[in-house]
Amino acid sequence: MSADGPVRPTGQTAGPGQASRWPVWSGPVPPLAEGFTARPDTVPDLETALVPGVTVVLVPDQAAASAQDWRASSGKTQLARFFAESLWRSPGVDVLTWVVASSRASVLSGLAAAAAAIGAGDAGDAESAAARFADWLSKTARPWLVVLDDLRDATDLRGLWPSGPAGRLLITTANPEALSAGRRALTLTVPAFSTRESMGYLSGRLGTDPDQRSGAIDLVRDLGCEPLALA
Repeated sequence: MSADGPVRPTGQTAGPGQASRWPVWSGPVPPLAEGFTARPDTVPDLETALVPGVTVVLVPDQAAASAQDWRASSGKTQLARFFAESLWRSPGVDVLTWVVASSRASVLSGLAAAAAAIGAGDAGDAESAAARFADWLSKTARPWLVVLDDLRDATDLRGLWPSGPAGRLLITTANPEALSAGRRALTLTVPAFSTRESMGYLSGRLGTDPDQRSGAIDLVRDLGCEPLALA
């Protein structure tokens, strides 16, 4: 991965009937935003919480009226992206799969692409390929990370829920109710920046012109430390 742009593979995607070279990745991992901060004050527990066999869900601190509501944009996807890159570089995974989970169709597309990346997607339709990948995740001893970004309805994962003792599942959602009560997961709230995080963010963005930093603390307070407002 690159902090300056989309992910680039270090392994190779397998063709039909071929074994994969590990590690492999699939999915359109987004770039980190300019001035990204790892949120050491407000979300310090992600790395320690997301261990093999665990599902972690990142949700906004404030309830959003809809997925398009600005209050849903608290930095969840950026944190997931940063964690995925950190794990990839460690190296901590053999398989990294990033899935845009906003609909059943996008889930199927993402999981089918992952099946192809490990050499298991050369037969059948997207449903069957996605199911094979989910089954592989449940049985493999290879460490894996699946990120389900922007999950809106847990029923879109019917029959395809990624699980397994070797894997980590990280979900971002604007709606904490998107997960059914039957799914065991650790929920981490992603609030506004702390004052220190806000000042660090502004200092980084205004680093080429220190004079612009005058009044930064007042601006931070006026904007409520909201990441999107500061951006």
